[in-house]
Amino acid sequence: IGATIASDLPPQELREAVRMVVPFAGYPRAVEAFEVLDAAGLLPSPPGVTPPVGDGDALFDVIYGADADQVRGRLEELDPSLALWIRDHAYGAVLAGPALDARTRELLAVAWLATTDQPRQLLSHLRGALRCGAVREDIVEAVHLACGGPETTAAVRALRLLERC
Repeated sequence: IGATIASDLPPQELREAVRMVVPFAGYPRAVEAFEVLDAAGLLPSPPGVTPPVGDGDALFDVIYGADADQVRGRLEELDPSLALWIRDHAYGAVLAGPALDARTRELLAVAWLATTDQPRQLLSHLRGALRCGAVREDIVEAVHLACGGPETTAAVRALRLLERC
């Protein structure tokens, strides 16, 4: 999240946006993101622990659409514990949180995944962003901002995937 964008977000939305770093980029990067915001004077006082808001299934169903059960099954085949972590933590505790709407969360997911060369997950979240109400122009803008412009390798790759949606 760029400093300009970060300074325009209400404090709780900013905190929620940075929490989204965990499922898409890991705990170490989330800690660094909070450190950067704190150093810039943009980190609001912590509100306390945010409890899980549900099991994450409803949002998962929206994001993955008709493929949701197939994706769940594949995650369980890969590792049942991973499937539970994704359902309960990534979707239940983070992505289904109340401070950001699903459209905004999916645009943030697209931004993170576009910069980390995760094409399979990026394609899923590009489709999820569209299912959650984003339009292609929103996605293009998120990719350009996250990747540092339209001509970067990461942006070009991400927008090629968008053509498949």
